[in-house]
Amino acid sequence: MKLRLLISVLCSLLLVPRLHALPPLETRRHTEAIALGKKALEYFLRKEFRTAAEMYRRAAQVEPGELTYMVGVGRSEAQAGRVAEATAAFEEVLARAPDGHPLRQKAENGLIALRNRPAETQLPVAQPAAVPTDPTPVTALPSVVTPATVPLQAAAPAPENATRPVAPVPAAAGHTRLAIGWSLAALGVVAAGSAAWLGVSAQTDQNRLDALHLPDGRYDLSRISYETAVSRQRGINDDWTGMGVLIGSAVVMEIVGLWLATTTPAGP
Repeated sequence: MKLRLLISVLCSLLLVPRLHALPPLETRRHTEAIALGKKALEYFLRKEFRTAAEMYRRAAQVEPGELTYMVGVGRSEAQAGRVAEATAAFEEVLARAPDGHPLRQKAENGLIALRNRPAETQLPVAQPAAVPTDPTPVTALPSVVTPATVPLQAAAPAPENATRPVAPVPAAAGHTRLAIGWSLAALGVVAAGSAAWLGVSAQTDQNRLDALHLPDGRYDLSRISYETAVSRQRGINDDWTGMGVLIGSAVVMEIVGLWLATTTPAGP
């Protein structure tokens, strides 16, 4: 009997360290929810809003106490154009969040944006004009008297060695064309400079945002929230798009401007 008791005690002592080595259930759920939230953010930044909403919803199911994921569901569904689903997500946050909770304001702002969204209106279809059944008779025009033609004197043929005169380009038109050409070229230089400035600004903002990543690629939630990271990344993406538009505009303006300036004929 004592031997069995001793064996039971030894087995218990051997199993206790293994049980303590396993992470608590809450910690594992929190880790899984963060991983799902990271995937949802990646889908949101790629503008795959329905998939992002589904990933945020799964994260909220794993960790129900974290209302940040339901705010992500509402914003993703709103971007996807699913107003009913977005409204339900924001209303759930308001129902569960206590007074003074920081996420209540975000949920209220989301509901206000959904209510202020302009409704789609259908333009009236223009109906064809009705054709009158009894058209007004057209009165006959009086006959036009053709005046007697006067024979013209045949013009003397021009000598074979005579050169045809070339109509000169008006000086005012040439100056206007030249001014437009150089103005477009100057605007192209300005657009290129603006594109360079926008690219430097976007790269600087991207470096600052990347510095908030943890070694495993997740955002450090103690320094920045998912919503703020999404907003900043969206602004950076808009800056990159604007830079591309400015570069394309600069190239077009330079080509057209230099062509106008160099092909304008010299005035008299």
